Amino acid sequence: MDSDRTISASAPSRDDAIPRALELTKRMVRWGSASRTAEECQFSSRLHALLGEIDDGLLERGLFPVPDDPWQRSVSWAFMRGEGTSTVILMSHFDTVGTEDYGALQQYALDPDTLRTQMQAVASQFDPGTQAHLASDDWLFGRGTADMKSGIAAHLVVLERLCRRVRSGSPLPGNVLFLCTPDEECESAGILAAVELLARMKQERNIKFIGAINNDYFAPRYEGDESKRVYTGTVGKLLAGLYVRGVETHAGEPYDGCDADLLLAEIVQAVSMRAELADADGDEVAPPPVMLKATDFKETYDVQVPFDAYGYVNFLTFTLSPQDVCDLLLAVVHDALSHSVARVHGERIRWHERAGIAAPPDSAVPVTLAYEDLLRTARTCSGAEAVDHALAETNRSLQKNDADARLRSAHIVRRLWDLSGLTGPAAVVYYSPPYYPQVSGDTSSGFVAAVDQAARAHGADVLRRYPYMSDASYLSAQPIDHLAALKSNMPLWRDEPDVTGYS
Repeated sequence: MDSDRTISASAPSRDDAIPRALELTKRMVRWGSASRTAEECQFSSRLHALLGEIDDGLLERGLFPVPDDPWQRSVSWAFMRGEGTSTVILMSHFDTVGTEDYGALQQYALDPDTLRTQMQAVASQFDPGTQAHLASDDWLFGRGTADMKSGIAAHLVVLERLCRRVRSGSPLPGNVLFLCTPDEECESAGILAAVELLARMKQERNIKFIGAINNDYFAPRYEGDESKRVYTGTVGKLLAGLYVRGVETHAGEPYDGCDADLLLAEIVQAVSMRAELADADGDEVAPPPVMLKATDFKETYDVQVPFDAYGYVNFLTFTLSPQDVCDLLLAVVHDALSHSVARVHGERIRWHERAGIAAPPDSAVPVTLAYEDLLRTARTCSGAEAVDHALAETNRSLQKNDADARLRSAHIVRRLWDLSGLTGPAAVVYYSPPYYPQVSGDTSSGFVAAVDQAARAHGADVLRRYPYMSDASYLSAQPIDHLAALKSNMPLWRDEPDVTGYS
């Protein structure tokens, strides 16, 4: 047991629900649960014990291990049986990002009260908005307070109230499943494992899941925005990889080759934060694509111009399919490559004029293709069996070195390029994990209608899609044809039964 006081056995009244949620939030923040740490692993057991303190024997609860997880994390769950088969899921995640960004205040990041005091002592360092929040009792500071220990606390308060209701002799008109997962901030391994748990529970308990409530955070849309919002669906996410191939040359003869870093930089400028590429659904607009990584493959110093590079871009979707995004990026990337090659060609001519040297003809014609086209070309050039063996060996070798899925994907595309017989300058568009399906709230659903009615009664705006990534994406099955372009352009996709679908 940690040093915090034990939760009282009495359930909260309507008046003390917020103080109760605040108490629970602070307690869970103090536990800490940064992704892929020992604290994240320990949190599920702590939460399991916490559920035991409030259930008075009315909750069936357990821990469901994440399969083959090197951090040995678990999903914490609690099931409350009511009448009938209809079941609502209260879903949340307990992991957080790290605390390094707190700088000199890092040691206080998990203690909300002390953190506030320490921040008030140096309030002049912060922007006016933060200073105003520090002066108000309406704001809580600390890692995980919003994302999303307070959301978990709200669900716990709901469970306490439901337990009180049942103890008073009023049965529930349905069932409630509390589900809290790890790894949401990274690759959603927790919710992907929980999908298997949900399938088992549905069959073993003869229940029907009619909806899920995810208490994740939302942020102001503009300065001074104090609106409350409820979303009936969630944004999708595609992580589009870009492999860029230049032409080898020495730094002393740069115009004899093609700098892959220069090509990739042009692509980043054409894609990242470009407003017109943002997906939209009616008057709701998704955040624009953002480049999350851009680098070459050089690991040591030399004077060779980088001849290949890679990056990946976060692409949020409301309506666009994997095929739509692939086609869009192919067009934008091709234009960027063409512009970069043309610009360097102009610089090449000007340099030769300054040097008084006749410029040799330039035959560089940029090529842009999708991963599935590169795979087809390589199999034709080198043979399907040889290609498949080479890619499998590349993946296995990198897995032994604990390379993550993004790096493994890039190296597989790189190996495939070497087997294709093609030459640069070129770019290949492909997909890397993780993939988050877009989810549209079913307006004909009685559950969605009830949530809509309750939200509006409390003055909240009801919108179609949560604009940030969410584990809720994995609670909606997608049509098989929707995934065709994703599967054919994701180097790590495999069709064998597997929790993630990735190898």
